[in-house]
Amino acid sequence: MNDTPVVPMRWDDKPVIYVLIALGNKAGQSRAWGWYETKERAEEAVRSEYNNNIFEDGSYKYALIEETPVGIGSYSRAVWWYKAELGEGGYLITALDKSPPEWEYVIGFGLG
Repeated sequence: MNDTPVVPMRWDDKPVIYVLIALGNKAGQSRAWGWYETKERAEEAVRSEYNNNIFEDGSYKYALIEETPVGIGSYSRAVWWYKAELGEGGYLITALDKSPPEWEYVIGFGLG
C-alpha cells in the first residue's frame, strides 16, 4: 500500500496559456488555431490583417480566446468571444459580451 498522501490539484497558482479557437455556426465547426503566452498576443492574432487564415474566407465566424492553466484536463478560467464579419476591406471584428447562442452550452474548446 502506498502511504503517500493525495494532494488535490490547485489551478490558481499554475501558469496559463491563451488558446485561440476559430468557430463556425454550429457544434463540430471548430478548430484550435494556436496558443499564446498573453491574452494581448492572442487578441492581436484575432485582429491581425492576416486573420483571413483564421476565419478562412468566412467559413468560421467566431473566435474564442480561453485562458487555460497548463496541464492535463485543465478548464478555462476566463474566455473572450469575438465575431468576424467579412466585408470588402477584410474582417470587421467585434468583441462579444457573452458566447453566441449556438455555442452557449459548449465549454473547453482548447482541450479538443
